[in-house]
Amino acid sequence: MFEIYRLEVAKTRQGVKRAENSLKRANELLDEDGGVDLISRCAAGYGPSKGA
Repeated sequence: MFEIYRLEVAKTRQGVKRAENSLKRANELLDEDGGVDLISRCAAGYGPSKGA
């Protein structure tokens, strides 16, 4: 049971790290002159982690 818990915690941490990286990348794109491009890409379904 403890092993399953540890795996779930590790999986959750990995998801949080992935979200943090996506947020960091989105902020970098917004800091560039392409802020409008980022918004249009996200609206089209191509967020920072998919279409970059």
